Amino acid sequence: MNMKFLLVLFGVIWYSSFLVAQEARIDSTRLLKKQSEILKVETELLECRSKLENLESELGNKIKSADSWDERARKAAEENSFLALRLNNDPTDRKLARKAHKAAKAARKDAKRARKAKSRVESHRRSIESVRKKIESLEKRLDRLRAELQQYQVTFNQ
Repeated sequence: MNMKFLLVLFGVIWYSSFLVAQEARIDSTRLLKKQSEILKVETELLECRSKLENLESELGNKIKSADSWDERARKAAEENSFLALRLNNDPTDRKLARKAHKAAKAARKDAKRARKAKSRVESHRRSIESVRKKIESLEKRLDRLRAELQQYQVTFNQ
């Protein structure tokens, strides 16, 4: 009976050593997965930050373009108004009528281009805001993952 007891005790100890080794391997695997996930989030965060930097640098050019189109549209409208006023004084002048018609057409096109340029600026600003929100959410996620990793490391080391 003593021999059976010793064999059973030895078997239980031997079996439990495999369970502990298995648990340690699972914990180290979880630790590695958390570290790789943190690296993925960090790379995505860096990509978003570089994209934000590019978008912000392009914004100045788009604003300048929109301002120049606004100025062109304003000048074309003034020219159109001036020619329309001159044509009002002499409605039978065909040459002046043709110039007024061309000026009106140019003013309409320039106004349309100015509206499109403003729309592009607003769209660009929305893109910048979207990337900022994404960066903020990635930073929160990264903080959460780092806290989880810290917790795993503390439990793994004990």
